[in-house]
Amino acid sequence: MREWRTHWGLAILGAVFLFLALSLPSGAKPQAMSEEIFTRLINGYAFMQGGRYDAAQLEFEKVIKAEVHNPFANNNLAVIMERQGKMPEALAYLKQGAVHAEDYYNQLQQICFPGGLCHAVRPIKELGQKSAVAPIIRENINRLEAQIASQPADTTGRTSLLKSILAEFTVRDLAYILGLSGIFVGIIMFGAAVYYLIVDPVRLRRQVVQRLQASQKTYEYQAKLFREEQQAKETPIMSFLEKAVGKVMRANIQRYLLQADIFWTPGKFLTLAAFLGTIGFILGFIWNQNWLWGLGLALIIELGVFLYLRQQRNRKSTMFEAQMPDAMQLLARSLRAGHTLPSAIELLSQEGSPPLANEMRIAFDQQRFGLSMAEALIQMTDRVNSRDLQYFVTAVLIQAETGGNLTEVMEKIGQLIRDRLNFKAKVKGLTAEGRFSALILVILPIVMFFVILLINPDYGMALVQEELGHKLLLAGCISMLLGCFAMYKLIKSVET
Repeated sequence: MREWRTHWGLAILGAVFLFLALSLPSGAKPQAMSEEIFTRLINGYAFMQGGRYDAAQLEFEKVIKAEVHNPFANNNLAVIMERQGKMPEALAYLKQGAVHAEDYYNQLQQICFPGGLCHAVRPIKELGQKSAVAPIIRENINRLEAQIASQPADTTGRTSLLKSILAEFTVRDLAYILGLSGIFVGIIMFGAAVYYLIVDPVRLRRQVVQRLQASQKTYEYQAKLFREEQQAKETPIMSFLEKAVGKVMRANIQRYLLQADIFWTPGKFLTLAAFLGTIGFILGFIWNQNWLWGLGLALIIELGVFLYLRQQRNRKSTMFEAQMPDAMQLLARSLRAGHTLPSAIELLSQEGSPPLANEMRIAFDQQRFGLSMAEALIQMTDRVNSRDLQYFVTAVLIQAETGGNLTEVMEKIGQLIRDRLNFKAKVKGLTAEGRFSALILVILPIVMFFVILLINPDYGMALVQEELGHKLLLAGCISMLLGCFAMYKLIKSVET
């Protein structure tokens, strides 16, 4: 009863946290500026009217240090930069000011310089129904882009790339970060109240071993209770996701989890993947205010989750296969000394190292409590993705049916596996040049992109700022992923 109340308390607290966090960014929308910033803008505007552009620039830069996206300061700095012939810096200031220009409702006064950028702006305290500075900034951006396009490229006065990327946060940006942090905390607390997504694999393995150490009748009864307990813990979301992927896919995910030593149900794994994908979508959408970016980041995170599962599975199988030759030799010596196969497997589980020793221990416990050795070994092949293990199990099954010298079979299998691993290492060495070339081909476009940004920012930033550039970047990333996949399959086919 106390645990039930704790879970509901966490659920309610998490829901409240989510509500407060989601309401924080909208409440942080600025509609007026502080008195200090307002005074500096007035002073800078007065300096501009008097022709004292250096003093005006200092005032506006102080405003930007406090509010990096302040549209009034950025617009006026762009006017000053344009007067000094620094077109790229002027355009950078305008685009920086346009980010949150729609959120500033102050009315304004303006002066117009002949030619070039027309409008320098002075805010007044009276607020309007919508932003008055946003259309002026857009007009100045159009004027400046047309002016830059009509002139030859100028390499002077560029804005530092590091400065444009690592811009200082405003209070509004900080509010969004706090809101996002609140969303994380709320989701985690709410999810913890419904179901604990993280289960200690060691504890679960210990529970399985304890059940195997009971009598056969007690083991079957406890296994039934364990299944009922796991089904009771399944949330509606987990059950829905398991049904949505289908029976075959669910079985494949379960097998992959076992082969990766991740003792979760498929529903639990899919719930975690969906949760992380949702977080990725929220981050991508908040970052660029575009659902396509959110969807792309969510897909990348989902891919990362399944790649992690695949990596853990391959890691276990690689370690297992590396231990197989010595394990076969130990089994052969044990059989030669007069041990039976089950006792030889028990000795191997005691003398070996994980993961092979753990799997042998499970197979021995299953055989000791009523399961046939053949069935225990077949189940071990489901838990380990190893071709060498399948050779071993097949040999044992054939020997059990037809008879023969199992000791000699174990020695030959051990030597065969050792020769196969040596040959695989040799092939891997021969394909090292191809793998290194593939790595260079993947890294080179990324490095060249940043080099171009440093050498010619106007040329490189077009890919980041223009819609066509976004499409080209997306097409390039997709092509690179397809190329990586093709090279990976080609090299893998040679190694295997």
